[in-house]
Amino acid sequence: MKKIEKLWDYGRGFAQKSAGVDSKVYLREFSSLKDPLTIGQLASDYTDIANALRPYARVDSATPAYVYGWSLGAGFAIAVGSDTATRANWAGIISIGLPRQNQLVSGVGGNHASLNIETNARYGFRSQDLIALVSPVPLVMIQSTSDTASPLKVGRFLFDTAKNPKQYVLIGADNHRFSGAREEYYAALGDAVKWMREAEKDSSSVRAAAKTKAQN
Repeated sequence: MKKIEKLWDYGRGFAQKSAGVDSKVYLREFSSLKDPLTIGQLASDYTDIANALRPYARVDSATPAYVYGWSLGAGFAIAVGSDTATRANWAGIISIGLPRQNQLVSGVGGNHASLNIETNARYGFRSQDLIALVSPVPLVMIQSTSDTASPLKVGRFLFDTAKNPKQYVLIGADNHRFSGAREEYYAALGDAVKWMREAEKDSSSVRAAAKTKAQN
């Protein structure tokens, strides 16, 4: 529990039913070159956070949560969504300004370190290797038109690599932080949840129809 308390604080958005994790603090406190963070541990920690949040949000213990992430947090979000062992906890993944590469150890160069080099591979992951594994959890990618940390060609490639259900939202902003288009950005966050709820309804209908057909 002490680890969870250090990782997050209660958010104020979305009817105070959200929690925030500082990705850089997370890596600095709980990962090292000697003992790098793993995707499984990352997913397990996010699950613990969701479990701690549900009573505060006054929702059922089985209610799935939405995982939002920006920049490095966007990489963490798709990594969490790709983990099959904890997948039942997630209603959807919202990835904002997703980088090509993501670090698992503080201080390792993120997009600037080659993960193709064997000695570096355990210190991070490439988004393209995990993003297709998020399905069948709904995925929304939100990107700025002027993002230098995650250029448009990178975002479009990653979106093409992802599987349905998925949605790509491009916002005409000035930079990676969505300056000049904050209202559009916050509206996109709300619209993402609405879209994912509809996507889940559609998926449930398809599964029910397939089950009925199989029984007949």
